[in-house]
Amino acid sequence: MNTELPVVFCHGLLGWGDDELNGHPYYVCAHELKEEDDSGLPPFLFPTTGPVSSLHDQACELFFQLKGGLTDYGAEHSEKFGHKRYSRFYGNKTDYDPKATRYGGPALCTVWDKQHPLDFVGHSMGVPVIRMMQYMLAEDYFYTNCGFRGHTDDSWVHSVTSVAGSQNGSPLTWILGADTDTGILKKSALTVRFLCMLLRMEGKYQNNSRRNHFVFDLHLDQWDFDDDGKQAHMLASLAAANGEFDDGEDWAMYDLTPNAMEQYNNFLIEYPDTWYFSYTTDATFSLFGLTELFMPFVCHFALCLNALLIGNYRTRNEKWKDLIKTWHNNDGMIPTEAQRFPFVGRTGKAEEKRNCTGLPGTWTELPYALLMDHAEPAMMPHRYLKKIERKFYRKLLERIMDTRL
Repeated sequence: MNTELPVVFCHGLLGWGDDELNGHPYYVCAHELKEEDDSGLPPFLFPTTGPVSSLHDQACELFFQLKGGLTDYGAEHSEKFGHKRYSRFYGNKTDYDPKATRYGGPALCTVWDKQHPLDFVGHSMGVPVIRMMQYMLAEDYFYTNCGFRGHTDDSWVHSVTSVAGSQNGSPLTWILGADTDTGILKKSALTVRFLCMLLRMEGKYQNNSRRNHFVFDLHLDQWDFDDDGKQAHMLASLAAANGEFDDGEDWAMYDLTPNAMEQYNNFLIEYPDTWYFSYTTDATFSLFGLTELFMPFVCHFALCLNALLIGNYRTRNEKWKDLIKTWHNNDGMIPTEAQRFPFVGRTGKAEEKRNCTGLPGTWTELPYALLMDHAEPAMMPHRYLKKIERKFYRKLLERIMDTRL
């Protein structure tokens, strides 16, 4: 069993790195498992990408942060969406590229290649980010479009593990103001505007803080939201943006809609030599088939309203009406059914796109949903469940390690 190559943990929407939020980790129980007993476990890597950026941009950031080099989003993509082509540089400071917006730190895994493939664990949006990156590896995108000097292919990814993954998008994006026909954020999306106000307040707090550290880094250098190089200023800049960013298709809000995932699932395919594992979460129950309610002591208070909204959501859009009827059970962010494996946008029966035989190339699911909400397996575990969740991550990792034999 090869325990030398690391397992890469990718955060979801509004995720953060280990040096943010005063050191509070995103994957709390994975960190605690390492501290408690790391016998037989591989090294862990916790890269951080733009927490509200698009799948494309985050996939580029993930690749260069791991392998090293100047983060390059590609000339065609950058021109199409109107942002800078380059952002942070990862690697040795002596090799720093002056086109970079700043130095991002050393590369996390320079040995990564076809002979040294990596295993990836994604939570929430982290899953389609990994899938997007594998597609770009398979298409040799980084060589042909981003100035990377070596060729890549899909075999660089040994396995993908989805934990409450946004495999097919979430109707919560529609509830928050995305258009059900296009996925574009409506001008009347007051909830998202309110969140931007909170970002502005947080940005002002960080700008006025005398302390030398920052709370939250949005990694949006490519959008000119951080011209002075101070990470704290980016939040205030984003909140004051004129719509270039949040009114388009190159950000997380759009990419998490079922509309966007319908397009992505057509080409973000499963590759025959890669293992795909899926763990779903559920924090609601049906009351006599009349209404969907959150489970007390399972669903965090912050997600209770979301759970009710998703669980009882109806749409007038004929295209999505039948699908939404099967998406009532949820974890406060994503319907449980939508987490299982990619099927929106694909033809044929959904059940044919998975198997439980333990073979690479198709999704192997846990036979039941984990009784926890969306935040539980990552950033907000209940204290009384931490021991159970550490066991969950150990079993998850053992499952990955068994495929390395």
